[in-house]
Amino acid sequence: MDELGERPHVVVDGGARPGTVLALTHWPSSPTPVELARDLSAEIALAYLDAPMWWSAVAEAVTNDHLDQDGLVALYALVDPSGALARAELIVEVARVGDFAVVRDEAAALVAFSLATLADPERTPLTLAPSPGPNPGAAWTAACYHELLGRLPELLDHPGRSRPLYAEELAALEASRRVVASGNVALVTIADAGLGVVDVDERVAAVSTTPFTGALAGPLHPAAVHAATDSSRILVAQGRRYRYYDRYETWVRYVSTALPLRRDLRPLAERLSAEERGGASWVADPPGALGPSLRVAGDGESSLDLARVTELVRGYLLEAPVAWDPWRAAGALVGPGTGRDGPGGQGLSGPAGPRAGTSGRGRSRWPDRWRGRSSA
Repeated sequence: MDELGERPHVVVDGGARPGTVLALTHWPSSPTPVELARDLSAEIALAYLDAPMWWSAVAEAVTNDHLDQDGLVALYALVDPSGALARAELIVEVARVGDFAVVRDEAAALVAFSLATLADPERTPLTLAPSPGPNPGAAWTAACYHELLGRLPELLDHPGRSRPLYAEELAALEASRRVVASGNVALVTIADAGLGVVDVDERVAAVSTTPFTGALAGPLHPAAVHAATDSSRILVAQGRRYRYYDRYETWVRYVSTALPLRRDLRPLAERLSAEERGGASWVADPPGALGPSLRVAGDGESSLDLARVTELVRGYLLEAPVAWDPWRAAGALVGPGTGRDGPGGQGLSGPAGPRAGTSGRGRSRWPDRWRGRSSA
């Protein structure tokens, strides 16, 4: 993207910048036309192909400012419209697996997992020669985009052929699915707070960190958790180890259903720490993180039992003010005391016209080493 300068362009799955004539993205506060709004940027790109009134006559290029599955297939839709339309259902599901860790199509999961491995500089079998420049991360990302766009049709048409790329991730997901099916996981939905509590038996071994799971690695693969509960607020417990997180769906402009708006979890971390006996300290990410989590520092154990942790989390979610609203015109981050949303924490905001752009820096959905790296 940096090579574009101010040339007129379309940006997919990222923030608008000088020269952007159209943004096709589900990102918060983006200037995407509300008529094209969808849950995923891939869906927005496909909707754009079917909406000639939005086609740009001046754009000279299409770009993205980070690398992940949703961004890749959205870019593919604009560089190969006929190929993308012929594979439309599958590329949307690839994006859904990549962004939301939701598997509705097993073939899509294989493609998404394969792409995660191909784009991981520590595991990829690809030999890339990024162009030299002052930003080696951006050069690698740009080289990856060129390579993966060429490989994507083959992956989509024959996902099973890439087993060496997806085998590790698929094994982790299938192991977690077996744990859920075995009855070693208790699931409770607390409807008024939109909270899903996932209590995992202490004997279950944690899933290994893979190119896909990244920071969400825990006792279960995130796609197995998200298949077991529709809640967008998740509290995972294993013994007295806890991790609460807001799903990525609540960071973006999600349109198919109303989701609870995020709270700032840091005051809750202080409240939990104050109740601890034995010195455990809770920490939390800011509300603008892609998937902000709340946990004991160092992933240690708490002295509190699950009932008490659940009570405190539920109470805070019901009483705390909104801290993140992706539809807010003034920007997604909501200042203290700005307002609350509806009963049960359900967001009442929704499409209300084009928004101001947001920066794309640091917003890759792939592992942390990709954060802050832009494509050319």
